[in-house]
Formats: sequence, structure tokens, C-alpha cells
Amino acid sequence: MSNVTIFVFNLELIFEELKTVKKYGYQVELIKIYSFTQRDIFSKYIEYFYNIKKHSTGASRLIAKMHLNQLYGYFGRRKTLIETKNVLTKDLIKYYGSYTIFSEIKINDNISTILMSSNLDYSLINEIHSDTHLNLLTSFRNIKSNVAIAAAVTAYARIEMIELKMLLVKLGINLYYTDTDSIFIDKEIPKNLIGSELGQLKDELKGGYIKKAYFLGIKKYGYIDNSDQIHSVFSGVERNSLTWNEIELISKGVTIVKPSPARFFKNLSDLNNLNIDIKTNLETSIEFKTRKTLLNNRYLPIKINIKFLITIDYYLKFLKNRIIHLINKYNLRKIL
Repeated sequence: MSNVTIFVFNLELIFEELKTVKKYGYQVELIKIYSFTQRDIFSKYIEYFYNIKKHSTGASRLIAKMHLNQLYGYFGRRKTLIETKNVLTKDLIKYYGSYTIFSEIKINDNISTILMSSNLDYSLINEIHSDTHLNLLTSFRNIKSNVAIAAAVTAYARIEMIELKMLLVKLGINLYYTDTDSIFIDKEIPKNLIGSELGQLKDELKGGYIKKAYFLGIKKYGYIDNSDQIHSVFSGVERNSLTWNEIELISKGVTIVKPSPARFFKNLSDLNNLNIDIKTNLETSIEFKTRKTLLNNRYLPIKINIKFLITIDYYLKFLKNRIIHLINKYNLRKIL
């Protein structure tokens, strides 16, 4: 009997995704189920903006593309919001004793900007109260988000990629890198999968092929095509801005420093100055670090404590710690 490696994950997935992975050999045990109604609510929306994107150029195409790409993010928004308020510095104590403030920016000697959290979960407010004995206020605003819709969008995208990758495996095609909506492979794929229609793949090299490539991680890869054109995608720097020598050095563990795109900057310390500056000459360090072990040109999977990761909301924990830190800074903790 051959050796079999078993990985156990505790994940939150929609039912259609569970059915997909189960048919490819995964064993699924349901721990908890959340039931949502099903309805086709976006077909006309997608078709409308996709047709605009397909037949337009310039600003019209960009706006249509944004409507398509940002639909998921809109429904996946976090309900915890940040409120900004300019207050007199002499009144800061009043606000710290009453509101869930997690950051303070000094504008000048008389005015400060405070960042307050709204829509905080009641359990978090109770934890802060238990620690400080303060009855802090948090405002509530209606946020049009829906975790079920956002989860379904990403799940169906993964389902499409799972089915595609399993088809490629059956066809004897090796897969070298995959992202949300892209794949790098070593053979041509069936022609019916390529086209300009919704759901089809786009041949980025238009019939060309890759001669050499380095795939170092998520959004960290570079390759040379059959026209000797160098392509690079590394997060933090402009696309195709690295030389082949730099890509090779990064793969060997050398840190490369590259210019970053210009950024807009507003000086908050001078309220009379309405100018917005453009920061140039910025730099980003690119390095290759991984906890994975490379064996025969394949990375061995690492063990991740998924259960620990999904039971802690790091953002809420950060907010709680910041709020309590500032309360302690101003000695506002009540002693009962």
C-alpha cells in the first residue's frame, strides 16, 4: 500500500464547493450549517456591464470593469466602520471617556483628529467594559453588506478553477502557477476553452509560449516569452519593471530595491494649506521568503492551524487593544 498523506482542515465553505471537492476525494464532515435562500440576482447586472466592457474603450470600459470587479468587495465589506472627528485638544479627555477611540492625530496645538470605531460588536464593547469599567458609546450605521453573497462569489470562482485544473490534470498538462483567474501550464489547452466570451480563458501571449520562468509565490513571478520579452509581476512595483537578472537574484534570496509608484500626500498639520503633494522617489524592497520546503522543484505543503486562524478576528482584537491602550494613557480606567 502506498503512503497516503492526510491533511485535516477546519474551513468555512459553501455547500456547492463542498460537493465539488468531495467528488475529487476529499472527505467532508459538517460541523455547523448556515442556511441562506438562493436566487439569481446578478445575471442581468453582469450581462449589462460585461457587454459594455466588451464593446467599449477608454473610460466607459474602465467604469464597466470596475462595476464588475468591485461587486464582490461591496458585499464583503466589514461592518465595523471608522469615523473621523476633529476636536479641540482640551476636550480630548471627554471623548476618551465616552467613545471607542483607537487613534489620535495631533493637527496643531489646539486641534486633534480622533478615529472612532462605529458598529462595534456588543461582545467587544462588553469586553472593554469588563476591563476598564467604562460605558463607552459606539454609533451604529446600516451597512449594505452580505457575507453569504460575498462568500458565494469567491466560492464559485474557486469551483471554476478547481474544475479547470482537474481537467488539465486528466489531459496530462502540468500546472506551474495559478492565481484567482489565471494559470501557467506547459501544453496547449482545448480551443473551446479560449475566447472572448464570459467564462472563457484569454491567451495572454496570443499563441506564444514561455521559455523560462520563476514562480516564487503569490504575485511574485517572472518569465521570458518566445519573443525574448521579459514579463514580471511582483506586488509593490510596476508590472514588467524588473530585469531578468533581478528576478534571478530574488529567487536566490537577494533583496532588490525598486522604485514605487508615486503617491498622493496631504499634510494634516497645516489646515490652511489645501495643497495635495505627490510623493515621488519612493522605494520598495522585494525579497523571496518562504516557509515551504522545495523538493524536486516542488514545494511541500506546510501545516497551518486553520482552526486558530478562523476563531480570532485580528482586526477586532487590534481595535480593542488600541482603545484600552489610549484609555490607560489618559488614566481613565474606573476603579470600582
